[in-house]
Amino acid sequence: MYGYFRRWGKERTWLQVHDKLYQWVRVAASREPSLSEAAFDSQSVETATMICMDVGFEAGKQIHGRKGFITVDLLGLVLRVLVTSATVPERRGAKLNVHVLAGLSDER
Repeated sequence: MYGYFRRWGKERTWLQVHDKLYQWVRVAASREPSLSEAAFDSQSVETATMICMDVGFEAGKQIHGRKGFITVDLLGLVLRVLVTSATVPERRGAKLNVHVLAGLSDER
């Protein structure tokens, strides 16, 4: 079972399934299948140091850890989630998330 899960993740099959289900839910809600507006948000989470290279320091909140960027549409449906080092500023993280959403980046 894990083999399928891992292979589908590498082949981006889960992403294709998510996107198709997302479109179906939008159509069921009497909306266009593709989105026209989205909202971005980020949250920093403290983690143990020396666990991974993606751990950083956010000076504004004085936190060593990671930062998660989430993109949702106006129905509240999750489009993409991107987890980075906490050192990534909100503006850069939002741009990265847009690139991931548009398929211009290999990030997952």
